[in-house]
Amino acid sequence: MFAAILRIAEVESGETRRFFKLVDLSALLTELAESYIPAFSDEGRTLRSEIQHNITLDGEGELLVQAFANLLENAQRHTPKGTEVSLSLVSDGDWIRGTVTDNGVGVDEADIGRLAKRFTRIETSRSSEGYGLGLSLVSAVAKLHGGQLVLRNAKSGLSAMIEIPANPVPAPRRPGPIEKEWVG
Repeated sequence: MFAAILRIAEVESGETRRFFKLVDLSALLTELAESYIPAFSDEGRTLRSEIQHNITLDGEGELLVQAFANLLENAQRHTPKGTEVSLSLVSDGDWIRGTVTDNGVGVDEADIGRLAKRFTRIETSRSSEGYGLGLSLVSAVAKLHGGQLVLRNAKSGLSAMIEIPANPVPAPRRPGPIEKEWVG
């Protein structure tokens, strides 16, 4: 739990931006889905993926994979057997949207706004493992990349979408100890 809190604080500080590089998100999520399919199947659930090819962005690949892994693990942990889960990734040129959707029982509308807050565990998840930090990390990763985490009830089940600008405005550079700001 302590490590998770430190990781969230590190991401929220923005310090991990220094590790940003061109990331092939399509390839990362394809690999992630393929690695999770057997676990979903073993537990009586189905995982399907629909990944648009060649979606790249300037970002931190390890954090993005962790965020989507958290969403998949939540779908695994908080849905009944027989649930179908989908992982999708699309871009319209302006936005990149990665979504994990399930056809489980969903979440009470009153709880949706609280889910990404640290240590939030809604009544239906209190008997499962976890500390209520996973969605907080997902939200922090989305914000680090200039985006947001959007949670909503689907037709049945829950939809968790990470929405990131395809061409984000670069974060302002802070002058280091040697360089000075210049205003011209």
